[in-house]
Amino acid sequence: MLDEGNRPVYDLFFGTNHLEGLKKMKRAMWTVDPGGGYRFSDRRADQPTLFDAKVPPDTSRVRSELIQTFAGKTVPYSAVENWVLTHTALHDGHIKRLTLRPLEEAGLIECLPPPWKPKRRKGTYPRGCSLRFA
Repeated sequence: MLDEGNRPVYDLFFGTNHLEGLKKMKRAMWTVDPGGGYRFSDRRADQPTLFDAKVPPDTSRVRSELIQTFAGKTVPYSAVENWVLTHTALHDGHIKRLTLRPLEEAGLIECLPPPWKPKRRKGTYPRGCSLRFA
């Protein structure tokens, strides 16, 4: 946190043993700082920002790390979600649209739907699905 002079006032630390708590904290952080800079300054809190805060984060590095981590493996979606939440700055809302869809479009992953829901639209990842990494 920075003061009106843009000087550090304090740091915020968050700790939990629960994945759900981590999801909620990351979503809160991205709400305050949609650009992902992990900073908040009240210097301009009451003024509009110069840059569009709606620009999605660049997930290219995370996609590369996912490919390296899970190369040649088939893993449950939940394992990929847990990895992204615990190893990156992204929250769970960034995973499907910004991370997995580009990988699937590039042919680097394949989504294997669960047996109880064999049909799926491309770019969707139903509960219980697995991901096969090239």
